[in-house]
Amino acid sequence: MLKNTITLAKLTEAKIFSSLHGNGLYDSLIECKSEGFRPLFIPEFIDLVMNAEEESELGARIWSSYLSYNWVTPSAKIFGKSKKGNKIVVYAHVPTLSSDIERLSIKSEIELYEIFTKRITPQSEIERLLELEDNENVCVHDYLDEKQKSKFTLGEALEKTRLSSLVGGRNRAEKIIKKLEKKEIETLEINDSDIYCSPKPQTSEQYSNTRLIELKTPWIISSWNNLSRTFFLGVRDKYPVLEKAVLDFNSVFKQVCEVSEDYVPTRSKEEFVYNLKRLFGVKE
Repeated sequence: MLKNTITLAKLTEAKIFSSLHGNGLYDSLIECKSEGFRPLFIPEFIDLVMNAEEESELGARIWSSYLSYNWVTPSAKIFGKSKKGNKIVVYAHVPTLSSDIERLSIKSEIELYEIFTKRITPQSEIERLLELEDNENVCVHDYLDEKQKSKFTLGEALEKTRLSSLVGGRNRAEKIIKKLEKKEIETLEINDSDIYCSPKPQTSEQYSNTRLIELKTPWIISSWNNLSRTFFLGVRDKYPVLEKAVLDFNSVFKQVCEVSEDYVPTRSKEEFVYNLKRLFGVKE
């Protein structure tokens, strides 16, 4: 029996949003939303990178260290405490207090200052993110109070770093490693040491506890960016296309019967119509 639905492809439009000053992330997100786009977080952007053709403009920018931009998305690394009071680090590839425009729109100027100038994510927001932990969109680790190297072989990067948390899951990290191996790239640079971007000891533990994850090229990843500079892709459906279209097979059935009237022998018409009904799913 023929199915009475078909799937249509969506046409997606992409645009770069960027800012290089004080409330950079906030300003970029406001512009993104006002134009009907939604920002790509690191996992979606990584998927785009993996599929980018090198001969395309975007592919050339991403895969060449000379042409590439520093892509800074709303994906964040946030320092805080677990419910038991232990020091932790949260990697969030979902809207947080610093990237959720709906929540930011009702904040006062003082609150926005706390979020974007002091880069403060309150403990209540951290606890909300802990409820979303899935080792893909939200990943949680114990804080490491020690210096970590930044250059790794591909094997080390997968097993001895937080690459999976930085890019949105183990499967995605493995795809990156396979892609780099195919391109004969032997090392990954991962700037992700907790001690370099955590709140300074001489200040409040709640001061400057939020960083954005940055991708310079697929083999240089950092979690040290503050919230003042952003450079990310926003996407939107260019046309309002339905995901499924319903076909009127009853009407098609009638038209086929009319067209075939002169071509089907009388003695075979009953069987012919019966088989057509089964094919088109027409009820008796």
